Amino acid sequence: MGFSQLPGLDYYYQYSLVINDITFQIWLTCVLVWQLQTLVFDVEMAFLHGTFCPNEQVYMNCPSGMVHQTDECLLLLKTLYGLIQAARHYFNFFSKILIEIGFQQSPVDPCLFLFKNALGIMLVIVYVDDVGLAYSSYALVEFLFNELKKRKINYTVENDLTDYLSCEILFNKSRTKAWLGQPHLIKKLMTLFADKISHLKSYATPGTPA
Repeated sequence: MGFSQLPGLDYYYQYSLVINDITFQIWLTCVLVWQLQTLVFDVEMAFLHGTFCPNEQVYMNCPSGMVHQTDECLLLLKTLYGLIQAARHYFNFFSKILIEIGFQQSPVDPCLFLFKNALGIMLVIVYVDDVGLAYSSYALVEFLFNELKKRKINYTVENDLTDYLSCEILFNKSRTKAWLGQPHLIKKLMTLFADKISHLKSYATPGTPA
């Protein structure tokens, strides 16, 4: 029931940091120039990992099936889906873990993290619970996944870098060039407004001829 939360009482900050689109393009450029491998993974049940600030107290009604008195409620110790500040507290939780295991957080974009040792280099970008990895050695990925498992963080490896932040990404065979676009959004709009645009003429150029 996040819609019933009051600012200054139930939460103080609500926004969650996400990777900047320019940072994402620079990260992709590093993948091409340094010939890094890539993958994307998703943190499962991410918003359940967040911890409230000391001055935040959030209560909830007892769920159905739970034995309780009519005047009893629950004090939350962890965030839940539906709470306004859940995404923000999750980011604080996840970024703290990355820093603890040796990542350096970018002073320019806090959603970009760098890890470097004798095995190579790894660049991590974070967009809420979607995490993109660019790495020179898979041993670095195994190191990160092992650290997450130690902290009981479950994750799902999605795929190689073919889709991220609703953008389709295409590489050439040598992975020296990449194309970034959103053609599926055009198809979605065409499906959504099919009855309004089906009778319109199509043109080869973006602008309507004079």
